[in-house]
Amino acid sequence: KQQQENKELLNEIEILKQQLADKNRELNDYKNTEVSEQEEAEFKQKATERIHQMLVEMRNRNEIKEGGEIFGRPTKDIILKDIIGGKDERIKELEVKVEELEEKVEGLEDNLEMECEEAEKALNAAMKWRECQIKVVRSIYVSREK
Repeated sequence: KQQQENKELLNEIEILKQQLADKNRELNDYKNTEVSEQEEAEFKQKATERIHQMLVEMRNRNEIKEGGEIFGRPTKDIILKDIIGGKDERIKELEVKVEELEEKVEGLEDNLEMECEEAEKALNAAMKWRECQIKVVRSIYVSREK
């Protein structure tokens, strides 16, 4: 039973290590993606136009007033990064996920190591008990022969 549990823990650790490797690969791929300055400028321009259009539409529907607030901040303070997020935020999310997986793997490895130590102690105790039983049976057998 203990061996089965250890095998399951080892399998879970291997799965977590694979997930960790996948997330690290994804993080590195994401960090290494190159976007040309022109593409970035075009994207920012389109996004800025869309955000401006959304703000105008919201003002027209009286959802916000000129100089009013949106997202709890004055509309003039809203910047592109606040609305569309960015590559840095995704990288931070992936790094956090990688750290969580690393901690989980370490915790499982520690648990497995402790369980192995306990199983080894239990096995040694069982072997000593068995040796005692054998000695008792031998002494009974020897005393009967005499």
